[in-house]
Amino acid sequence: DRNRVRLNLKRACFPVLKRLEEFDYRWQTTITKRQINRLLDFGFIDNRENIVFIGPPGVGKTHLASGIGLKAIDAGYKVLFTTALSMVETLEIAELKGELKKKINSLLKFDMLILDELGYLPLNKQGMYNLIQLINAMYEYRSMIIPNYAVRDSMTAVAAVVTRFL
Repeated sequence: DRNRVRLNLKRACFPVLKRLEEFDYRWQTTITKRQINRLLDFGFIDNRENIVFIGPPGVGKTHLASGIGLKAIDAGYKVLFTTALSMVETLEIAELKGELKKKINSLLKFDMLILDELGYLPLNKQGMYNLIQLINAMYEYRSMIIPNYAVRDSMTAVAAVVTRFL
């Protein structure tokens, strides 16, 4: 069991291990510890629901998403953490190789995808199309957490993605 958790943690690709125990809820007043703790029964994963944290940079969206992801791994779920830009690059490479569907199917093996920095940098049309293909494949089949900056020129595309979740 410990080896499984260790392997799933390695596969999750967290850039930094940010735990919920380290989050300062006194500083961030728009969400409470109670609200986050309600998510830790992982019913949202079991029900294939999604979470979107929206706000300006630096308020703890990624920290909360990472902390929830780490707890999910401890509970036995498979999680992948990636940035939107990295995911778009991964999907574009797969598309160039003629393996986009295969790559998307491999990503569906994770119970939850944390897609960070969506909306932070503009994405090209094909990159956004590929990303929406992934999100459509995951919709009602797997869970996602998106810490969303909701800024810059890609707002329309980001709005389309977020709307898909609601």
